[in-house]
Amino acid sequence: MQGESDGITVEISNNYQTYLANLIADVRAEFKRYIDGQLIFVDAYISECIFWPYYKVINTAKNSVANLSQYNFCIDTVSEGLSHTEEPWDSPDIAHYDSLSEIKLGHLFAEAIASKLAF
Repeated sequence: MQGESDGITVEISNNYQTYLANLIADVRAEFKRYIDGQLIFVDAYISECIFWPYYKVINTAKNSVANLSQYNFCIDTVSEGLSHTEEPWDSPDIAHYDSLSEIKLGHLFAEAIASKLAF
C-alpha cells in the first residue's frame, strides 16, 4: 500500500504510472534469484482523503499498471466499500483506511495472492 504522498502534486501524480511500473520492475529484478516463477505484486487504491487531491490519477495509474502483467493486482477499494472515516471520535485518522477496512484489505490482498498460488 503506497502512493498517498504521490497524490499531493499534479506533476508527480501524472508520472505515477511510470514510477510504479519501474518500482515493480526493480523489486522483481532485485529478488529474481529468490523467486521460483514470477513475483506477485498486489496494490490497492488510495482513499479519497482530502490530503491527496489527485487520488483519482493515482488510482487510475495503479489500475493501468495492474493490467501490465497477470502477476500484478490492484484492489478497487471503492467498489469493495473500504472507508477512512469510521474510526472512533477520540482517535481519528482521516488519512488512512479505518481499522475494519484495513482488516478487509488484508483479506483482499491474501485472496489476490492465493489466486496465483498452486495448492
